[in-house]
Amino acid sequence: MPGNSRLVLLGEDCQNPSASLPPFYLFTKEHTTIGRSRRADITMDSEKYPLTLSRLHVTLWREALGNSNYQWHVSDKNTLNGTFINCVKVQDSVINHGDLLTLGGGAGLE
Repeated sequence: MPGNSRLVLLGEDCQNPSASLPPFYLFTKEHTTIGRSRRADITMDSEKYPLTLSRLHVTLWREALGNSNYQWHVSDKNTLNGTFINCVKVQDSVINHGDLLTLGGGAGLE
């Protein structure tokens, strides 16, 4: 399906992903939520800093640009611990190939 993307997971050491999670998620829907709640499309939390992620932390969504091209966005759900792209705190932002998305400030970001 055109517009599919994948989120590759890194561990809390920015290298080794958790054994309890898959190495990546393939996005096939227009909107995907991530958080610690079972209501989220992708449920996860920090093993090192539990409860760092909010129940519904972010929504990743795609915008059709035409000619089967898409732009991906991330929207923070007014979380306590924030959402960061490449170490910069964001509320709503475009996310590009190779960007590092950190949920909950797990890397000590503010």
